Amino acid sequence: MRDSFKKYGDLLSFDITYNLLRNFTSDGKQYRLGVFCVTDTNIRILIAGIALMSQEGARDFANMFEMFFRLHSQSPQP
Repeated sequence: MRDSFKKYGDLLSFDITYNLLRNFTSDGKQYRLGVFCVTDTNIRILIAGIALMSQEGARDFANMFEMFFRLHSQSPQP
């Protein structure tokens, strides 16, 4: 995943699932699965990261993106 983002990270896409994880956990929260994707030179979709979220506030998304870029040691360049 890190190599995909390092090589093709100039265009990053993020999508979060809804109603895919329908079961509730023992703590009573419903989790969403978020997927970071990049495309290579042959327009194949490659997974660059995965996030599991229990809340979807603006600050939660900001923290998730900040952590993603910190783990990959770079952010997309314009």
